[in-house]
Amino acid sequence: MLFLTVLILLTASLPVMAGESSRTFFPALHKTLSLPVDSRLGNTADYTSDEEHRILSQALSQEFSFEWTEAYLDESNRDEFLKSWTNSLKKILPASGFIMSKSLENADGSRSISVRIPDYDSIYNFVIINGKVLTMSEITSD
Repeated sequence: MLFLTVLILLTASLPVMAGESSRTFFPALHKTLSLPVDSRLGNTADYTSDEEHRILSQALSQEFSFEWTEAYLDESNRDEFLKSWTNSLKKILPASGFIMSKSLENADGSRSISVRIPDYDSIYNFVIINGKVLTMSEITSD
């Protein structure tokens, strides 16, 4: 029994003696902190994880107004966007308790982020490019 105890202690101290972390020698013992998986969105993201998430979080948290359109909508598509989404944005903004997916990079360099807004039981997909919302689409509404 003493031999087994000594063997365990020596094995556990190998990384320290070799100047390595135990994470290198025993990666399965160290779990990384990860955000929850949403049943409808998949992998979720922290609102501060990157510029696109910060921008979208700020946009969703504010009341819809002319200033909002100037601050958050890409100028090249603003008129078409507003024709399609003004009524919906007036209804859902400001949103709270929303959950954001991890972003996906599109071929044109834009990023897509899906957002679930529990108060409306809907999922919206936002495409962001150069720090502005380019498009929005409703994925589902139950």
